Amino acid sequence: MGESQQKQKIVAAILAGGLSSRMGTPKAGVRLSSGLTVFETVWRILDGLNLPRIIVGHAQGIESTSLGKPIIIPDAVERRGPVGALLGLLQSGLGTHYLVVGCDQILLTPDLLQTLVSEVAGRPIVLGRPDGRVSPLPALIPETAIRHVEELLCHEQASLRKLLEIADARTISISEKEFERLRSVNTPQDLAELDRSLNQ
Repeated sequence: MGESQQKQKIVAAILAGGLSSRMGTPKAGVRLSSGLTVFETVWRILDGLNLPRIIVGHAQGIESTSLGKPIIIPDAVERRGPVGALLGLLQSGLGTHYLVVGCDQILLTPDLLQTLVSEVAGRPIVLGRPDGRVSPLPALIPETAIRHVEELLCHEQASLRKLLEIADARTISISEKEFERLRSVNTPQDLAELDRSLNQ
């Protein structure tokens, strides 16, 4: 049965397996001025999409019991970054497409994510600026991309950007202001700056 005949099921997946080496502590559990943690902030953003939500990675710093005990999928290949995490996600069989976001993308909005969800296709879809700059996350990734993930993990260097390249990802252009909302929290300085932006 072809993809157009199958019932599509989109699952939102939050990547929460990074080392957080530049933060010095698991960033998912860092508390913002709102009182929510970095992870809880992203979890709530996804509320606006009414999609099943799962966590991918070791999930350090996350109090999952307060989230209704969501499914947590460990990295299929450890220490291979987001691509190693994607392997376990795409092997799970939980959906036909996965809306993949970083646990530290606290400025995302449901509207931006809906832009991706509305464009379901047989190849990955990402967001980019008019000048051609692309953000690898968030991304809408079909389960069929698993062959590219497996291929990439056979090589020493396995990055999300390389995956999107070999999988012929499509880019949806958004404004520069919207693109700024795709930023991640990597350092204490990022945290302070993005936390301020949340409160503006």
